[in-house]
Order: sequence, then structure tokens, then C-alpha cells
Amino acid sequence: MSLKDRQPLLMRRVDEPEWRRCGRRVFLDAAADELAGRQVYRYASLAETLLWLRQGRSGFARPATWPDRYERFVAERLWTPEGPLARVGAWLKCLSFEFGSEALWRTYAGHGGVLRIGLRLRDLVAELNRLALPRGARVMVGRCRYLDERDLHRALERLSARLQAGEDPLPVAMQALLLKRSGFAWENELRIAVLCPDSEDPPTVMPVEGLRPDRLQSVEIDPYLPAWQAAEWQAALASLGDWPGRIRQSGFDAEPAAARR
Repeated sequence: MSLKDRQPLLMRRVDEPEWRRCGRRVFLDAAADELAGRQVYRYASLAETLLWLRQGRSGFARPATWPDRYERFVAERLWTPEGPLARVGAWLKCLSFEFGSEALWRTYAGHGGVLRIGLRLRDLVAELNRLALPRGARVMVGRCRYLDERDLHRALERLSARLQAGEDPLPVAMQALLLKRSGFAWENELRIAVLCPDSEDPPTVMPVEGLRPDRLQSVEIDPYLPAWQAAEWQAALASLGDWPGRIRQSGFDAEPAAARR
């Protein structure tokens, strides 16, 4: 797999994803399926990481709760009480194909640092097929499409028209949820969506259970934390059980000679 194959999907107009069924209820974007053997990464808080490692749990959030104004605009355009997706519940989890991004380490660090947990995409799909989800729910996994703001608005209008024409709302909803401004292309994002038809009064966060910690391939600690803090995190995480994932502090901020070892 060449470096070019995992570059962000920068576009002038939204494409029509090809969805491949993977198991009982998971549908995978063909553009992501080509990277199924690669790791995908979640830049997560310590609390989120501990929840996955200790209890096999995670949470998916409604897009209307996200801080980016344009992503909220997409949600408000389609998911208002009068909108075409008013009765479709949607909850997302965002990951990335970027394993060495200074911007991602800095963006998600917060006040207490961040961890980067990674697993192969095909293993993630296997985990998603094991989840206990509401009846009729569909899981869709796709790569974000990055467009300039004007092109994004045009794409959203076309998707809205398709919904008004009576198309199957779930794949169209997922297309809308994969739209991002080109200024965020450095995120190189993969999105997992749990979509539920005929959803009434959806909760802000959907908890999911049954994730297996031994599926994780790597856990890396914030490269900008002092070494003594990273050592404490490493010891705490390693004490949770005998699982094969590698736990270490990222060498992203190491001295060049040390980084080569």
C-alpha cells in the first residue's frame, strides 16, 4: 500500500460511495475497504481508553453535539424536526488513518494529554458486527470526503433533494455525515455511524458494549507529556491485563537519534 493510497479524499464534488456488506449489519465504504489491513487510530482521553480496556465499552455521539459549526450545520439542515432525516437516529465515532500527525496530537491533548489507540480496520469491522444494537440499526463505516465550503453546500443541497424524492435515507444520511471542509483534510478521518430508522427522542450518546481489548494493536501515550507522567500512564494501562497491544510513549517528539532506535 503506497503513501498515496491513504491520503485524504480531497474532492470538488461528492461521489457516490460503493457500500460493501461486511457481516450481519456492517456496510463498509469501498474507499475504506481498500485499507482494511491498515490500522486506524482513535485519539482518545485517558478515561475513554480505560473504558475500552477495562469494560469493552465506548460511546457514539450525535453530530448535532459536535463543536464545529459546519458539521452542526449539516446536522441541523437534515435532522431538524421538519427535516428529511427527522426520524433517523445517527450516532458517530471518528477515527483517523494518520499515525504521526502533530496536529492530531495537539488538537486532542486537552489539559491531561491524550492517547492514540489503534487497531486494524478489518478487526474493527469484526467488533462492530458483534455489538448489541437497536433493532433495525445499520452500521456504516466510511472515509470523509473533503470539499471546499461552496462545493460542500452544493453537495448538501443535492443530498437533501434525493431524500425529498424518497431515496433510502440511511446511505444518503451517511453520505452527508462524511462531508467535511477541506481545511480539515489533515484529519484524514474515518467515520463509524450507527443509523436507526424510526428513532424517537434519540439520546445524545449511544453507549456500545462488547468491544474486546485484545483487538487493539497499539496504545501510544502523548509524546508531549513529561516522561515521568507517561511512565505512570504506561504502568497503569499495563496493569489492566495480559493483552497483546503494545503500550509505550510515542516517539513523535523524541530526539532524532532516539527516534531511530
